[in-house]
Order: sequence, then structure tokens, then C-alpha cells
Amino acid sequence: MRYLDYDPHDIVYITEIRRPLDRSILDNYIQDKDENYFASRNLSAPILVWWTPFTYDTGSYIQCGDQTRCFISNIRKYRDNKDFSAFLFYGTDFHLYDLPLPRYQHEQWALLHEESPKNNYAFSFESIMSMFNHTATFKRHSDVPLTTQWLASTDDLLDHTYVIDIKEKTNLQTIENLAPIIYIQSDCFTPSDRDLYIKELMKYIPIDSYGSCLHNKDLPENLRIPVETMEHDDILKLVGKYKFALAFENAVCTDYITEKFWRPLRVGTIPIVYGSDQFQV
Repeated sequence: MRYLDYDPHDIVYITEIRRPLDRSILDNYIQDKDENYFASRNLSAPILVWWTPFTYDTGSYIQCGDQTRCFISNIRKYRDNKDFSAFLFYGTDFHLYDLPLPRYQHEQWALLHEESPKNNYAFSFESIMSMFNHTATFKRHSDVPLTTQWLASTDDLLDHTYVIDIKEKTNLQTIENLAPIIYIQSDCFTPSDRDLYIKELMKYIPIDSYGSCLHNKDLPENLRIPVETMEHDDILKLVGKYKFALAFENAVCTDYITEKFWRPLRVGTIPIVYGSDQFQV
């Protein structure tokens, strides 16, 4: 997952694909160093280490609050440095069999997980969540809540760039053979069992289903990589042609709201929502 270009340091706007980490980059870097290199480096800053590697970065300085900077790295050996401060965990790659144990009293643990528990069921348990001193998740009560991570700005909801008049949408249904409802998805096996409901719904009303589940309509070739293209200009234009969009989440969790909800609102399409039953402004 890479940060968006316009705000490279804000974890709230994580929407681009996270490329697989090339382990050889870290391995080669570590092999070239003396055994005590990482423990003895004087970095003059608190050291944060991604226990679950998140980037290609072997080490760099970042702004860490208003008054200081931190050194952040994917290299676990920095744990032995006197300036080591915290381990960072990326939830998708978090495994209970691979933890920095024993855990020392001065160490802080922080979790970044923008997905639902379906992505990693360990985070459904309070005993697991209580391990972290700081969290950034979709839950509004996180230290850094990502509840609105898929809405970069409220200005997007007022922008009429992709909005099509309802009369024109009706004409497009005939001209382009469109159903009144669009369904875009990539995950066919979900805790919410959304496809069971939608399959039944399709018996009574036409639905154009793009993606791999209940597929009956093809996306253009340039839009067939789901994560990379979810905010693509052409996707927004496509959704804007429809009167309604199914915004069914893969899991029904309080505060879990994804682009499936925000995207239709941005383009003047009415979302039909199955997801979090609690919304708070």
C-alpha cells in the first residue's frame, strides 16, 4: 500500500495498492553491515520499526508529532538500539506466531489495519487488541480512526464532475443496455454473505454485476485490477451512469465503511447499503 501523492505522510488516505515487499532489498542491506551496526548507530531520534514490513525503506526520518522527528525502518535489528521506541504492525500481515517476544516494558506496539476483521480474524478479540498501545483502524474509537479513509474530502460530495441528470440516466439504460443497479466487487467469499442476497434480488430486478462474483457484465480492460482502479476516473464515470449502486460490505461491523458507500455518493448515484448499522456525524 502506498500513500497518495497529495499527502504522503497521512495514513488516513491509504487507497493505492501495496506492492509485495522484495525481501532481498532488506536482506542484502543487512548482510553488508557489521553485526553491531544497527545497535550502535546514533540516529538522534526515537526509532520506529515495522515488525511486519510495510515499505521498501531500510530507514528514513519522518515528522513524528509537532516537536520532533523519528527514524522509521523495516529492519528488526534496530530493537537493540538504545533509541528504539516502538514496533509498528500492519494488520494484514500480522501473525500470532511471529511476534517480538519477550515484550519489554518500555516498548510501544502500534497497529495499522484499515480492513474489516474478515481480513484478519485475530482483531475480533479484545485480548489481541489490548496488546497494542496505539491503533489506527476503521473504528471511530481508535487513536487514529480511519472510518472516513475512503473519503479524502467532503468537497468530493459536492463536486458535480461525474453527476448525470436522472433523465439522461434513463436514456443510457436503453442506449447502453444498462440495468438500473450496478454492483462492483472482487471478493466472493465474505462473512456478510452478501452474494446470497444479491443472487436472490437478481431474480426480481436487473443488476449489472461487474467483477468476479455473480458476473454478468465486463469491466473495460483498464479497470480489471480491483484495488488499483477503485478510484479511477473511468470507474467513477461508470458508476455515475447508474441510478443505484449496491454498497454491500464484506463484513457488517460498526464503523466499517468503505469506498462502496462513498463512491456512489460522489457521482450522484444512490447507494443501497448493507453494512454498519451505526452512523455518527
